[in-house]
Amino acid sequence: MLKCEESLEVNRSLLNPNFEGYKLSLDALPKYHTRLPTGVDVVELREDQYSVHHIRTFGLTNHLVLDAWNGDAVYFIDQHWNVRELKVTIDSQLDSPRTVFTIPDASTKRSQQRLNPSFVFLSADFCILSDGMGQLFILSTANRGASDAPKWKILWKGGIDESSVHSIIQHARLRKNGALSGAENPVMVDCLLLHIDKEESTSTDENLGKNLQETGFVTIMEWISFAQDSNDGSFHIHQCRRIKGKAAPLYAAVEETGQAVYLAGEGQYEIILDSLKPVQKEKEKKDEEKETDEEDEKDPVYTWTQTLEDVTLTFTVPQGTQKSDINFVLTPNKLQLEVKNAVTLLEGPLFRDVDVQMSTWILEGRKILTPMGKTMGPLAPLTVRC
Repeated sequence: MLKCEESLEVNRSLLNPNFEGYKLSLDALPKYHTRLPTGVDVVELREDQYSVHHIRTFGLTNHLVLDAWNGDAVYFIDQHWNVRELKVTIDSQLDSPRTVFTIPDASTKRSQQRLNPSFVFLSADFCILSDGMGQLFILSTANRGASDAPKWKILWKGGIDESSVHSIIQHARLRKNGALSGAENPVMVDCLLLHIDKEESTSTDENLGKNLQETGFVTIMEWISFAQDSNDGSFHIHQCRRIKGKAAPLYAAVEETGQAVYLAGEGQYEIILDSLKPVQKEKEKKDEEKETDEEDEKDPVYTWTQTLEDVTLTFTVPQGTQKSDINFVLTPNKLQLEVKNAVTLLEGPLFRDVDVQMSTWILEGRKILTPMGKTMGPLAPLTVRC
């Protein structure tokens, strides 16, 4: 996974020299009370969900969902899997909760092992919802918040894979790809689904002299990108990526253009699967980088130094090279150096003329030195013209 680092600098043009500081209001915050016809759907952690990752991810759930496009409404899921809307009608009163959507198959799924359902508003007209049982829904929420608004409509539903992993929505974002310019997929939806899996690893006990199997937990995030068809408005999965980390993230969000994911947490995270292209494993990357570094550390084909009087090239040749294997041709304005059964080491016009009578070549082990006398004194920026 690519890593980016940004330095934050002060933009002094944004500073207001007349700013006198913030003033706190002494007015009491408004309080609203209402009696719910049924309780909120809450899933408690099971005995096998004992790790700190489970507690951080699933144990601290806010069951109230705010609407950034409608500040007077709040939403929750009740014990019958109804998504309920609560609206402030006047300054001191909440309207009765209204059912705007019912999650399918509530009667059969609610009694099974599952996670808390979760949903995120993507825009004024769209919402994405996970039932905590492996099913994901993209919903149309047209006229959301209005008293006569219709019930939410399912635009897409399905699982992320055949296993239907139980997940919660960590973050979701809607982005528009040039809807006015007739783009094939004018609307894209990116969703991060998070779940925690068991992972077995092998360690060696030096005292017992044998390998031990250890069971730990890893965090998996499914990064799913949906595309909307410009003709009928339906959605389909465009790309699936899987991110793996040792610990549950403290913060995770899709970047606004959908090209990256922001992650803050303990340990490293890496993409281990991409539906559109093969993913190189971290070990393979390190081995490739090591090979590249080793190649970079190898001797260059030649190096050169110069003074006001001469210029000297030093070549590296294969082990066992003899003087009879070397073909060295020098004219005042051209150089050619070849080794038998090997590639030409250097051939081309010289940047400045040399004095052939004051030039020679020497073989020392695996090094060929070619001191060449200059006909002009000034230093040259290179030896052979490209």
